[in-house]
Amino acid sequence: MKTPPEQPPGMERRSFLKVAGSLALLVTACRPNPARSAQQLPNRVAPENPNSPLPARDTPTPFPPDQPPDTFQVFTPHEAATVEAATARILPGDPSDPGAREAGVVYYIDHMLSYHEGFNEPTYRKPPFAQTYQGTRPADRPRVVWVPADQIYRYGYQNILTPREVYRIGLAGLDRLANARFGKDFVDLAGGQQDTLIGLMADGQAGNFDRNLTAQSFFHNLRRHTAEGMFSDPIYGGNRNLVGYKLVGHPGAQRAYTPAQFQTEGEGLRRKPQSFEDLHTFNPGQRANDEVVLPVTGEDMQHKH
Repeated sequence: MKTPPEQPPGMERRSFLKVAGSLALLVTACRPNPARSAQQLPNRVAPENPNSPLPARDTPTPFPPDQPPDTFQVFTPHEAATVEAATARILPGDPSDPGAREAGVVYYIDHMLSYHEGFNEPTYRKPPFAQTYQGTRPADRPRVVWVPADQIYRYGYQNILTPREVYRIGLAGLDRLANARFGKDFVDLAGGQQDTLIGLMADGQAGNFDRNLTAQSFFHNLRRHTAEGMFSDPIYGGNRNLVGYKLVGHPGAQRAYTPAQFQTEGEGLRRKPQSFEDLHTFNPGQRANDEVVLPVTGEDMQHKH
């Protein structure tokens, strides 16, 4: 197997942020429910396209979790430690420069998986499945819908497995890969060894974790959810202490900006970032604080500047 070349941590971090930029405001509702054991898997599933964008779907208004934020609803302790270690290699950090571990990304993923097994709305998961092609359209195949690669984003989720099942299979497969190559579970490996395995998955050189799931597809799930957990609102379980917002200079949840603020500050406008839980209560048309003026219906504003 080809070992991916090592890159400086700073380059890895910049590359991740570039990829994650389009995900910064895309979040998945994650209301925790009691964990249920994984269901029996079907015999076959068409492979995911690991490079497809996120499914186009509406994101419900977030709501506080039912359980304490540091309570795992789905992951076992070993699974949680594995997810935390893997996401920390995808977006490394330390207390002075927080990354996925410091942001609590593992809690975001666990909370997300506890809500309808990882779906935020009913999702159709039966074949035929869309599979991508470039150039000439392949010959017809049973239970397959051929879709140009640049159009796959229109087709939503394309897998018979639930997101929760993907993690159950993927984490077990990651440990098997780690033991086959280094003789230890993933969480017990040195950072460089973990990076090697992450690189093999990303490059499509780690094979299948199961006949229903490729290692590369599992990596793309991890990377996508690392970005979501790092940059979504803290109400979803990740982005602890708003470290994701601070990293990219995002103000978070703000009720409004006044015209005067934009005229004087324009695109350079900066506010202290805040979460949904920090939003002020308000009455429409009345000032909530020195920075926010709430909108009202009609053409004329009731509150003049």
